[in-house]
Amino acid sequence: MLGVLVMLNNFFHDLSVALFTCALLGRVALWRSALAAPAEATPAVLALDRLGRRLTSWSLAAIVGFGAVRLAAFEQYEWIPALGRDQIPALAAKHVLLVSLLLWAVWAARRARALVARRAP
Repeated sequence: MLGVLVMLNNFFHDLSVALFTCALLGRVALWRSALAAPAEATPAVLALDRLGRRLTSWSLAAIVGFGAVRLAAFEQYEWIPALGRDQIPALAAKHVLLVSLLLWAVWAARRARALVARRAP
């Protein structure tokens, strides 16, 4: 039974990553469009961004929460198969890359939001 719960946790972790990625890409598209939109659209853009920021924040919290459980169960359920296929260095590199992309995206979103907010009517 515990194995099924770990598998469900892994599913929700991966689902949270997908939701976070889609929300982040949606916000990127919103800000890119906002830079070309008339200044009157700024209040709507800011409202949509608040919704997107809430979605990315909740999904990031879910990633961390489910990821902590996944990490705790990793040694018991996945360590030996992953070790045999040399996945441990790949998993570490993947997480370093994803955290780097996350930090860059936060920086880019704040910069774009500041550019658009300055144009508010």
